[in-house]
Amino acid sequence: MKWLSRALLAGLLGLVADCGSGQAWSGLPATLEVPLATWPGYEYFYLAKRKQLGAQQGLHLETRDYPDPQAIVHAYLRGELDVAQLTTVEAVDICSQQPKRCPVVVLVLDESRGGDMVAARRGVVSVEDLRGRKVAVTPSTLGPYVLSRALEEAGMGLKDVQVVPMPMGEMAGSLARRQVDAAAFFPPFSEYALRVGLAQVLFDSSRIPGEIFDVLVVDSSG
Repeated sequence: MKWLSRALLAGLLGLVADCGSGQAWSGLPATLEVPLATWPGYEYFYLAKRKQLGAQQGLHLETRDYPDPQAIVHAYLRGELDVAQLTTVEAVDICSQQPKRCPVVVLVLDESRGGDMVAARRGVVSVEDLRGRKVAVTPSTLGPYVLSRALEEAGMGLKDVQVVPMPMGEMAGSLARRQVDAAAFFPPFSEYALRVGLAQVLFDSSRIPGEIFDVLVVDSSG
């Protein structure tokens, strides 16, 4: 996995140069803070920091923790971040909402091939069964997107369900308490709900290959 950590650092060094610091290239220490959330695809940044892989290239890597990936999206939208990990779905939405802060992709981190999913509690056995039911989604673009793609396969749309905005960390508990009938989420938030039988997968991103990627981006106005 070290090659991937080094690839991430290469992208980060390019980012530093693009942002105009020039420090990494002049041999002076350059500090770059990367926001991280609970998602397996971001663990390589922790590894790169722990192994100090940037030091040999004059880069001091710092990380800042966020409760979930959607918190990073909202922080970026508020102008608090110059660097972020986003999905391609969220990046396109940001460009639509705030064209002046449309991010530039500097590295593709991974592709979603089943991690993003819609899962439902017992008794709901198909996407069609979601009609009129409550479905928890994150208050950002990704959750509604995954849900809408699932519903589309069943000839339905978001108007056919009750969308319930909810932080991802609360979704498993809400399924257990039957406050919602389904949720659009991903690991590690989905793992507990699936492992203990609170929910079963109705749809996942393996059905929509090439549509959802995690990318490292920079604010082009920075």
